[in-house]
Amino acid sequence: MKKLIKNLVIISVSFLLVDYTVGLILDTTLKNSPDGRFYKIQHTLADCTDDIIIYGSSRAESNYSPKVFEDSLGLTCWNSGRGGQSLPFMYALNGAVTQRHSPKIAIINVEDIFLEYTEKEHPFFDRAAGLLRPFYTDHSAVRSIVNHNSYAEPYLNYSSLYAYNSSYYYLLRPYAIEGLDGKIEDDGWKPKHGKLKSKNYKQRVVHEKNQLNPEYVALFDEFITSLRNRGTQVYVVTSPNYKEKVISTQTLEHIKNRKDIIFLDYFNDTMFTENKTFYNDPNHMNRTGALAFSADIASKIKSQSNYLTTSE
Repeated sequence: MKKLIKNLVIISVSFLLVDYTVGLILDTTLKNSPDGRFYKIQHTLADCTDDIIIYGSSRAESNYSPKVFEDSLGLTCWNSGRGGQSLPFMYALNGAVTQRHSPKIAIINVEDIFLEYTEKEHPFFDRAAGLLRPFYTDHSAVRSIVNHNSYAEPYLNYSSLYAYNSSYYYLLRPYAIEGLDGKIEDDGWKPKHGKLKSKNYKQRVVHEKNQLNPEYVALFDEFITSLRNRGTQVYVVTSPNYKEKVISTQTLEHIKNRKDIIFLDYFNDTMFTENKTFYNDPNHMNRTGALAFSADIASKIKSQSNYLTTSE
């Protein structure tokens, strides 16, 4: 029995030492990343103090060029968008930002059923946790989103091997291949290149009657409120899709009813929805489209007489 206990102690201590050592190496690797998605998350959580912050999924990441906003508005800009993510991820990032910073402007890109997603069909809490676990210890703002996945998360994340479990490839990739997740000088923007193939695309019509997800609605409202409490002007924007017409969704109705934001709806703007040269695929703009889209948004923001008001 004593031998068994001794062996268990040796195994436990060895595991803790390995976990601690590996954790130090991985933490150092993350914090010194030359670029990539973990560099981008780390910058947003810890260092971003730009005047304009863009939030969203892959449409935000590819459709919004910070340089266009900087040149047009004379304000610094950072694009925190991340492909494959949605509201839970944005909420966590914004929680860290607003703990220490008051952006002048926040631009939030939303999709047509943004507040109607369910975790069963679209596991966005789980996806967010996969990217945010390496930041669990250092950034309290991400914990509520990660903890949503399991009551055991607060305990499991003491282990670096667990926290980094799904991160090794994307953590190491920037050291081998530069710029795959965007160039440092593009301030978070990840432009898509190429154009739609020359084939006929049928008109798509969106007219959904899904129920709002109460959990998503609460997150979104808290997201907006945290920014407004910082004196931030909030622009909620819908990116257009090629050959798509959006008639109505519960998400859009909820957003339209908010009085503390400015809503810029491009879903049915034919200048963009009918211009094939603007798209890399039907749901994402290419570089040309993104520059035109960003310029149009910047022009609308500039038309607001108080866009340069200093946040308190």
